[in-house]
Amino acid sequence: MNNTSNSPTNQPHQLVMVHGRGFKPQADVLKRLWIDSLRAGLSRDFPDDLGRFDGLHTSMIY
Repeated sequence: MNNTSNSPTNQPHQLVMVHGRGFKPQADVLKRLWIDSLRAGLSRDFPDDLGRFDGLHTSMIY
């Protein structure tokens, strides 16, 4: 993960998760699955950046 916690426009970083068409679980279940999966990968590859990830604003397009 790169540089600071703010983007060049001084806006906080945001993670937007988009689900495509077809079967999907309830929004809260899906968001938790995605967050847990992303955290698992980050903890493996970039463990020092987990705190920054946890501070991101997350939203879903469901």
